[in-house]
Amino acid sequence: MAWWGGLTLAAALAAAEAPPKLEDLRLEAFEPIAGRAVFRFPDGRLVAVDERQSLAATNAVLLEVLVDRVVIERDSSQSGIRETVWMFPGAERGRDGKASRIQVVSLVPPESAGVPQPVTEIVTAPSSPPPP
Repeated sequence: MAWWGGLTLAAALAAAEAPPKLEDLRLEAFEPIAGRAVFRFPDGRLVAVDERQSLAATNAVLLEVLVDRVVIERDSSQSGIRETVWMFPGAERGRDGKASRIQVVSLVPPESAGVPQPVTEIVTAPSSPPPP
C-alpha cells in the first residue's frame, strides 16, 4: 500500500478526479448584455459559459447574468433539491479563510411545486352595516 501525503494512491487519484464543486469555482468576468460569464476552475482552466448552459461537471446551469452577479441553479445530488444560487465576483474571505462569494437564495424540492386546484365554491363574508 503506497502512501502519499497521508492518503493511499488510489484515494489521491479518486480525489483528483472528483468533479469540482460550485464553491470551488471563481467568477472571473461576466457581461450582462452578452449573457456570458467566465469561471476559473480549481485546475486553473478558464471556461466561458452562456446563459442557459451548464457549468461543466458541476450539476449547475447558468440561468442569468446580472450587472453585479450571476444566477445559477444547481441540483443537490444528496437531497435532490434544486437550489438557486447567486455568485458574486471578488475574493472576499470569510472567517474560515474560504471565499464567501456564493449565496443560496432558494431551495425547491423537486415535487413541491404546487398544483392549482379548481375552485368549487365561493363563500362571501356577511356584510355588516356601515358605522353611524
